[in-house]
Amino acid sequence: MKNYYSTYDKLKNRHHTQCMFNNDNGRAGDKLKISFSDKGELNGTFDCQESFQGYDGLMHGGMIAAIIDSAMAKCLMGHGILGFTGRMNIRYLKPVQAGNRIGIKCRITESYKELYKIQAEITQDSACGAHVTANARFYRIN
Repeated sequence: MKNYYSTYDKLKNRHHTQCMFNNDNGRAGDKLKISFSDKGELNGTFDCQESFQGYDGLMHGGMIAAIIDSAMAKCLMGHGILGFTGRMNIRYLKPVQAGNRIGIKCRITESYKELYKIQAEITQDSACGAHVTANARFYRIN
């Protein structure tokens, strides 16, 4: 069985040390905690600080996009791939409350030579379904 987290950790320590969403970068409140399923799907949590608000009490859409982008890049790194975002489409279905934890899931859905398609979903109250969905294209960094 492949150890996706070990693969991610090796790439992170060589190429991705200053990401504001790393678990161990020492910044309070902006840590994306991740794990990988046996199939290589990334599962994560993020504590939505009130300082990340747009409208009062709600997370800023740009911060949500950054969290998704970071999770997708980390998902690729778990598979041994360094990649950059070529395009990302986001659907904001429900407001994300600041001051609460979110869950995020990412998975690679397709790959062609240097191109990877990834889907993501953010939930805040699992009984309510997805709050945000996204799909993106990432290109391999040689």
